[in-house]
Amino acid sequence: MEHSNVSLFAQVLGAEWQKLHPAVRRHYDLCPKDELILQGEMREVYHSL
Repeated sequence: MEHSNVSLFAQVLGAEWQKLHPAVRRHYDLCPKDELILQGEMREVYHSL
């Protein structure tokens, strides 16, 4: 299976991907070839309304 260098989210969103703010695109710019390992404990979650 050949992996694309295009973000998974960009593939799903198509042209809509470019409409997102650059900071959002950087945050979600994960390609199929990328490996991401997170470790830890989430104690509090903050969000804006």
